Amino acid sequence: MTRKFVTAPHHALEKLLELVRSIANSQEDALLYALSWLAAGKLVTTGRLPGVGELNDFLTPRGWSALSSYLGESISRPGRWHAEIQHREAVDADAFAVVSNLVSEHGLDDWKLQDAAWNLASRSRSTARELAAFDPNLCDLLVGALDAGPADLVWIPFDWSGQFTIRVIRAGATVWHAGWTAHTDAVVRLLLALEEDAEAAQRVTLGKRLGGASPTFTRCVVAAPMNMRMDRPNVWEDFERLPRHHTLFVEPHEFDRSDAWAIAAIWPAVRSRGVFITAPNLLFAQGQEQRLRHALIRNKSGNQVRSVFSLPQGLLTHTNIAVNALVLDTSASRSAVRMVDAAGQVIDGVHKNRFGRDIGVKEALRLYLSDDPVPQLAELVSLTEISDCDYSLVPSRYTRRVISVGEDRTPLGDLVLNGVIRSPAPAKEFQGVAIWEVGIPLLDRWRPIEGIFEKSTRLSPKKSRSSLLRSGDVVISIKGSIGKVGIVGDLDSDVDLKSDVAAVQNEGDDEEAPSLNAAVVAPSCIGLRPDTSKILPEYLLLYLRSDDFKQQLEALRVGATIAHVTPSALLSSVLVPVPPIRDQAALVERYWELRDLEKTADEIQSKMNDMRSNLFSRKAEPQTLPP
Repeated sequence: MTRKFVTAPHHALEKLLELVRSIANSQEDALLYALSWLAAGKLVTTGRLPGVGELNDFLTPRGWSALSSYLGESISRPGRWHAEIQHREAVDADAFAVVSNLVSEHGLDDWKLQDAAWNLASRSRSTARELAAFDPNLCDLLVGALDAGPADLVWIPFDWSGQFTIRVIRAGATVWHAGWTAHTDAVVRLLLALEEDAEAAQRVTLGKRLGGASPTFTRCVVAAPMNMRMDRPNVWEDFERLPRHHTLFVEPHEFDRSDAWAIAAIWPAVRSRGVFITAPNLLFAQGQEQRLRHALIRNKSGNQVRSVFSLPQGLLTHTNIAVNALVLDTSASRSAVRMVDAAGQVIDGVHKNRFGRDIGVKEALRLYLSDDPVPQLAELVSLTEISDCDYSLVPSRYTRRVISVGEDRTPLGDLVLNGVIRSPAPAKEFQGVAIWEVGIPLLDRWRPIEGIFEKSTRLSPKKSRSSLLRSGDVVISIKGSIGKVGIVGDLDSDVDLKSDVAAVQNEGDDEEAPSLNAAVVAPSCIGLRPDTSKILPEYLLLYLRSDDFKQQLEALRVGATIAHVTPSALLSSVLVPVPPIRDQAALVERYWELRDLEKTADEIQSKMNDMRSNLFSRKAEPQTLPP
């Protein structure tokens, strides 16, 4: 996303970055240099920098030395780097001119440069951790949900950009910034020097390791590195030894990814409220993530999950995944969780309801604070329903579900036999049998799936019998391009693969060609075997290709990079209108019409392609051989 620098201070920041970007060792050094000059302008002009009376003192080492002394040891790194750069006299002269003009023309009113790191990173979107910055709207939302005040001590362990620290300080709270790395303090100190409140820095604790007599944190804002593997020992293991104010029933060492580990290690050390940025899989994945969600919701003192925000892509510089914000609270235990879906959804081909675009910060906070349902955007979801959904905390699972259906419906799982038909594991032994495979390219057609296909796999005869598809089975894709559907036609299913099929190797070929008109589903799909006493296969196909089903399916979509739907969610959550069999049969007549229309359309398309390709084709002329 392109950032527009619309104020004089932002123009000055951009000019300073351009001056030094080509000779800086890193983007971080360029930012430190630019912020140092801007801090110098603010401090010298307000008389807050001892020993320096004029800005032109920064054309000599004396000015930099005074700034390092004022800000502490953390600023020594840019000071040392500044002394080493080539042609610094010319660069400093241009920087002096930029800052002098800013002070003389704009004055010292709030320069609003707390998002300088985001402005820099938005131009390159580097994945380097040193550029871990956040969309200003996201920062405003998280600090607004934190609701910190003068009585609060807020722990912000991961804030290289200083964006959260500055906002919390402006809210009147005190910040404990320890927990990242030493050089991150430089950015925070420089941003504090740019604040209008000369005493702002006194309410921030920087550069101290946790341990010993740790302070009592009332709140926290945590944006841990996304999806990082937590090796043992880890650089933040002292977080795990802090005094706990409440019991979580899970331990940090149970988690091998940073998102879940950060909650387990940090949240018990905070008394009141915490806001955590998480990757999407923490909200729906099974295993250790599900144990964490269960521990938060079924805590001894009551539910600790106040709200969950789903957010779109592009809000963090170090990842392009759509993130989530989890608001935890110990004081407002209630039997429901407020779900706010601000990630957006595709409606008529257009992405709508995206945070920062259609939904602003104030509106998102209103949705968060209210208990009233807002269709497609916000719901207050009971803990019972969350428990029934495997403790899923994905907001779209609840905001996009079918609430008022206007007719009797039945869960999809009650309409099929024996659950789902899954893709069998491919055979590893040489004696495996070749079998056709039904995948996504064969779906989304009205005609039945039958005949010879393009793709095959090898299966063990001992394990594949139950995986064979039968006539009337419905195949649906659940990974990647989810929701594509097809119905199985005339395929062999009553065969004994172990005794009736021998492995036939084509001479000179390494792979066996399937010898049966039989098939299984591909790993990206599942098969459904309709209970014909309740629902006709063709009627089920008609419904699964309807807009009504697509809307329900969208609520079940999960996945950070590749969309997928779990079979259990599909069977338990999709509600199918089931009229009597006689009424279903009347609707199936439309299915046969659709098949005929599709066949006619294919024939017309084939004729059009042949006509087009033959319009300007040249017939080969006979060639005369030379004598």
